[in-house]
Amino acid sequence: VTVRVGFALEGDVHFAQRRYGDAERLYREALRRDPDNEVLAVKLHGTLAVGGKSADAEAWSRKWLAEHPKDVGMRMHLAGRDLGAKNLKAAAAHYRTVVDLQPNNAVALNDLAWIAGELGDPKALGYAERAVKLAPNNAAFLDTYGMLLVNKGEAERGLPFLERARKLAPAHSELRLNYAKALIKLGRKDEARKELDALQGSKENFRGKDQVAGLLKGL
Repeated sequence: VTVRVGFALEGDVHFAQRRYGDAERLYREALRRDPDNEVLAVKLHGTLAVGGKSADAEAWSRKWLAEHPKDVGMRMHLAGRDLGAKNLKAAAAHYRTVVDLQPNNAVALNDLAWIAGELGDPKALGYAERAVKLAPNNAAFLDTYGMLLVNKGEAERGLPFLERARKLAPAHSELRLNYAKALIKLGRKDEARKELDALQGSKENFRGKDQVAGLLKGL
């Protein structure tokens, strides 16, 4: 075990230094000694992907999942990668498999809910509700559920979840923006303006910041 850990740690050092060829070699050696290690499998895939070997990375992940069909770590890694690249259907497929394997995986349920909402899948609310029940104090999960309700035309139902998310993570500007949007839908313009004014003065570069000025103008 110590030798395997040594190879893995050395691989991490090379990866951090962007010496991907050396990192790959060391991760493969570590995996040779511990062939079912899910963490190492993900590291090797990531190394191949960023090292310009996308075809090898794809082949490796397919082989790994064929041999380890119940490995959640690799599927979450691939889902996150696809989500970041906006390959929503591919990400959703990975998350659905994770949820089949681990019905109480709140992270997978939340991300699947958000993607399903973007794709117009009617199952989105059900996924989000399950995530919130599993982690009722997670601001991101509350935000996902609240916005799905708002976008469905149920702003009155969605607002309490968004308000709770806003209170749990007051420094998270994107959650504050979503809360403001719900307030606007409910005609609570003075409260929305207060939130938007604060966001307009923020130096943080958050997703949706370009919408703030337009929302304020429309009040």
